[in-house]
Amino acid sequence: MSRLLLAIITALLLSACASPQQRAQVDGFIKWRENRQTQAQMGQIPWSTFYAELWSRLNSLPSDPQKPLMLETTARLIPLARQYESGQISKNQFEDARRIVVSGHQQERQNIQQRQQAINDAQAEQLYRIGSQVMQPRNPTITCINNRTGPGTSITNCN
Repeated sequence: MSRLLLAIITALLLSACASPQQRAQVDGFIKWRENRQTQAQMGQIPWSTFYAELWSRLNSLPSDPQKPLMLETTARLIPLARQYESGQISKNQFEDARRIVVSGHQQERQNIQQRQQAINDAQAEQLYRIGSQVMQPRNPTITCINNRTGPGTSITNCN
């Protein structure tokens, strides 16, 4: 889960056009996430605390098409962690449920990427068509008149 979430967030944020300030914010987020997740894995903080803090920090990151999905996934993990911490589910059930949530997240992430790629492709094609139309030389209107000058002969005048 941790490596996947890190990979998703890193790919998401590295692919985004971000200002130096936003990049610094993202780098700080990644370092924070790695540290806090390690603490959760070692039992130093509850998983629910980690996920609640993760949701809050994700919410403050720059906008991205993937951001709503990441927030939703994290929000689904908070009550799951609380169930584990309260003893309602076992550690194995918690881990299995997390894998299912993450798997669904991966599938939806791929769907978003495919939709975004389709949008990008359509925009590129439209720009190509517009550019092709602009670059084509304009043909002036030509009017031609055929005049017969005799049997089997004619003169064509075009302007």
